[in-house]
Amino acid sequence: MIKRLFSYPKKILDVIPSLPLQTTPAETIMALWHNIHLENQKAVVKTISKLQYQIIINRISVCPTFLFPVSIKSNKITLISEKIEEKCWGFSNIEDEDSNVIMILRMFDEVAQDKLIVPMRGDIIDENLVKKDAEFIMQQFIDYYFDEELFEKYVKVFNHNFEEFDYKGFIEGYFQNN
Repeated sequence: MIKRLFSYPKKILDVIPSLPLQTTPAETIMALWHNIHLENQKAVVKTISKLQYQIIINRISVCPTFLFPVSIKSNKITLISEKIEEKCWGFSNIEDEDSNVIMILRMFDEVAQDKLIVPMRGDIIDENLVKKDAEFIMQQFIDYYFDEELFEKYVKVFNHNFEEFDYKGFIEGYFQNN
């Protein structure tokens, strides 16, 4: 169970308070979202389409947890994602008995209906996690939940047929290919 000893923005307007969401074009929202975070070493961002968002959210509703191997400062670790609240997940090291979160990932769907985009933000909690690694984790999260083949082969099996999930093979193959 993930501990909640952190704060993070919950709405786009928490990050860009003066943005008129209804009248601002999607391209402008995307550009502002990315530009405002360029220098922030404690946050990574991405924008996905409404379709990607819907597929990811639907798949997460039936497969809420997954593993994300990553190298942080030359240490190979495996993170597990867990839902913290709606459209928000925490990533913690599976070997950390205290389940300390090292990154929070949030999807901001306030503009999905009108603008057909969903900004995402990953907040870096652990000082050992650098922006490049956080960007990699975010992209892996999107890939494993959006890509049909990756989802069926790994995420679904992990969540619904765990005894068939080849953990060792998955981790070894992952580090060989990345």
